Amino acid sequence: GRHEYHDVNYGFIHKNEFDEYYSKVKPHTVYRGEIRICTDGSSGEISDGNYKSGTAWTHNEKPLDAYTVPYVVIPLGNNSAELGDCALLINHDTGKRVLCIVGDRGPSKNGWGEVSLAAIWLAGNPEHKTAKHNSGLSKDYEIILMPGVKYRWDD
Repeated sequence: GRHEYHDVNYGFIHKNEFDEYYSKVKPHTVYRGEIRICTDGSSGEISDGNYKSGTAWTHNEKPLDAYTVPYVVIPLGNNSAELGDCALLINHDTGKRVLCIVGDRGPSKNGWGEVSLAAIWLAGNPEHKTAKHNSGLSKDYEIILMPGVKYRWDD
């Protein structure tokens, strides 16, 4: 489906207008480095050993599917964004940018740096079929938060 983004100050925007919009909001980098992979919310066929069938954020009362929804994991106790906010994942090796939703929570000790498998695929690694390691993936990912910018689904 078509995805739109909502900001309390700017209203709804469509993906095509995102570049212009991005310059108006106050995004900030929360992570730069190697990436970790989350499979929560998916069917569990590709597991990371910590697989859970649910995610902290849901859509239509269903968990976010890590195989189809690009999401980032916010550390427990972190207040820099809310579930449902937008984040931008950048793979600096491929130059690809992926619009993500802050969709799950993870242990605070792990910090930032965990994203769904869908985000990895869209960031230029569609052949990566495991969540157990990040071998072969860029060591230079960046996660940029956009607090207050809400992910909006069109269905």
